[in-house]
Amino acid sequence: MKFRFIATLIICSFIGYIGYSQTGEEIILKHLEARGGLENYWKINTWGCEGRISTGGQDVPFTIYYKAPKMTRGEVLTQGGTIVLVADSQSAWGINPMQNPKPQDIPRENIVSNFEPFYYFIEGFMTYLEEKEKEGGEFTLVGKDTVEGKEAFKLENKTKDGQIINYWFDATDYMLIKDYIKFNNEGKVIEISNSFKNFRAISGIKIPFKVEKKIGEEIITTTFTKIKANIPLPDSIFQKPKD
Repeated sequence: MKFRFIATLIICSFIGYIGYSQTGEEIILKHLEARGGLENYWKINTWGCEGRISTGGQDVPFTIYYKAPKMTRGEVLTQGGTIVLVADSQSAWGINPMQNPKPQDIPRENIVSNFEPFYYFIEGFMTYLEEKEKEGGEFTLVGKDTVEGKEAFKLENKTKDGQIINYWFDATDYMLIKDYIKFNNEGKVIEISNSFKNFRAISGIKIPFKVEKKIGEEIITTTFTKIKANIPLPDSIFQKPKD
């Protein structure tokens, strides 16, 4: 009886070790496969989305268009008119009719931050797998947590500029539950997290139709109401109009 008890402990420990011996990159690959697989990603060249952004009691409708490689156009309907934000892999521009009706060059990083929830379901972690030496360091599995009531793998990614981003993947289906980053901005500590919810399949790819971003105590909710893949999109809608 004693021998059986000890053997059971050894087997359970061994099984536990196997379950925990996955690497961060293996979990990323399983996540991509769970969302639909790389083969389905490569079949999609364009996306068109509609939805709304909710924060501070305001509900603002938007549309986003994406065309490979990395051409993105967002339109936000406000009382003062339609704000347009456009970015490609090199530059960005925008139109804010409440300030200036003519297109203005904008730092690309300022626009990209607005498209973060959208870029996640477009590219997922493919950029990391393709250009990990360029984009940042390895994903490291640091343990397991309970996040939003689910058991999750916690991964840590240290970027080339030294920032640390944490990701939590559902330990059952490998879907992304949450990410988190904490950094110092001019002496002030900033904490930003995104929670990904309501995944649905579009053209074989599972997409979070709801993303809750928390910046300090502020909550910004992005809700997609319509998403279509491989729609006709001319390059002209991403080109900056001439003055």
